[in-house]
Amino acid sequence: MGQVYLGRSPGGRLLAVKVVRDDFAQSADVLTRFRREVETVGRVRSAYTAALVDYDVTSKPYWLATEYVSGPTLGAAVPTAEGLSAEVCLLLFAALAEALADVHARGVSHRDLKPQNIILSSVGPRLIDFGIARATDHTVLTQAGQTVGSLGYTAPEAMTEGPVGPAADMFALGATMAYAATGRAPFGSTMASVVYRSMKGEIDLTGVDSRVAELITACVATDPALRPDPAEIIRRCDVRASLTENQVYRALVAEAESPVTDPARTVASNSAPTDIAPADFTPADVTLAGAATAPRTAPMTALAPAAGTAGGTGAGAGTAGASPGRDRRRAIRWAGAAAAVLVVVAGSLTAVLMREGSDTSKSPGTAGSSASPSNVKLPEEPAPEEPAPEEPAPVEGPLTGLNDTCVHIANSDPQDGTVLQMWTCNGTDAQRWQATDEGQLKALGKCMDVEWSGTQNGTPVRLWECNGSDAQKWEPQPDGALRNTGSGRCLDIPQGNTENGTELALWDCLGNPNQFWRLPG
Repeated sequence: MGQVYLGRSPGGRLLAVKVVRDDFAQSADVLTRFRREVETVGRVRSAYTAALVDYDVTSKPYWLATEYVSGPTLGAAVPTAEGLSAEVCLLLFAALAEALADVHARGVSHRDLKPQNIILSSVGPRLIDFGIARATDHTVLTQAGQTVGSLGYTAPEAMTEGPVGPAADMFALGATMAYAATGRAPFGSTMASVVYRSMKGEIDLTGVDSRVAELITACVATDPALRPDPAEIIRRCDVRASLTENQVYRALVAEAESPVTDPARTVASNSAPTDIAPADFTPADVTLAGAATAPRTAPMTALAPAAGTAGGTGAGAGTAGASPGRDRRRAIRWAGAAAAVLVVVAGSLTAVLMREGSDTSKSPGTAGSSASPSNVKLPEEPAPEEPAPEEPAPVEGPLTGLNDTCVHIANSDPQDGTVLQMWTCNGTDAQRWQATDEGQLKALGKCMDVEWSGTQNGTPVRLWECNGSDAQKWEPQPDGALRNTGSGRCLDIPQGNTENGTELALWDCLGNPNQFWRLPG
């Protein structure tokens, strides 16, 4: 529902500034949630989070600004299929438990703890993205049928619409540490496997040191009452050193400072300000509460969209003392990279957005570049769409998703029920799709369909003979999601796993980047 940009104050302080997208700003529910997020991040004044600096929830565009935290996310830092040593895992386990203890002591549950929401900074791990966090004295905003959190790190009680509190954070901590220790998805890679094994507490701990494995197993107990609290985890870790003094940890943090050479294929750029290719849109000044009167002559300049997985950010945790509705303002300006690469953090998600026809060779520069960013302005209102031709010819092309991978038909001569997968884009007929006026997605003479017209989370998506049913109709959403008419759920890449062969499924429409799609043409 929002985008996060890297900003700089008149005094030179780097900030992560989250702006509610204009297409969501009309929604009373979205605004209620955003106001709650501001209240929550203001409530969590902690050394383990990014400090809230300012916000505006009284007029469009709605935004909040937090301290910018430099460093890689845990999700980006862990070596794939290797994991971290037992020593580092115990230090990290204790540090994250201490962070959760501090957050819980302020009456807040994070509710979306996962490797992508943990920044490994030089002073220790920071928790970010409190977009769906909830204070204990807040009413529930999650709609019926929706699941709190991210699949693979979501506690069983959240998937069964039970009460979700601090114990769910402990489940997520256990799953997160399983990932840190192995470099693998904690509950498998398919939707069915993740749901089933999460509900059973059957976590993958192959090769994990017994001390770490025991702690993880305790955290992912299916009964919330049996899970340890943060204090018990800290006691059982029994660490005698500082995580920030560990050479492996320091190397992980330092590695984030190396340049990103291919931002079009990388979900996030690294921490420092970057040069930005000229954009073909113009932004409005976004006022930032803080000054006594009108915008200052030295506006805050956004250097680049803020990173969310490999680079540091904020806009999700913060400092106490803020209350919505202040009048004091100072100006903030954005520099965009729409003509090149736009890295977006949206609530609990990160995605790379690219404008069609853009020149990806104009990549952001590396940290410390002397060139100045281009100051352009975000549009207050979307540009009017060009009128469609009176009789458009059918357009065929790839249906692309996360990391610019394509929806692929597993068999070049498909039968009813053929699996639909994510695959590296290759331009073959198995990846050529047509979006019809009736809302169907057609390829190789058949239509994308929901298996057995299922409506549950995890229902497989298959190819089937076109029949005009609602199970074969897909409605494009403002955020780029494709909502299935028959089920009301969205086309989903399980766990955001875009490796060749990952099978597509239905899941609650959560606004995550693994549910964003670019239609042919």
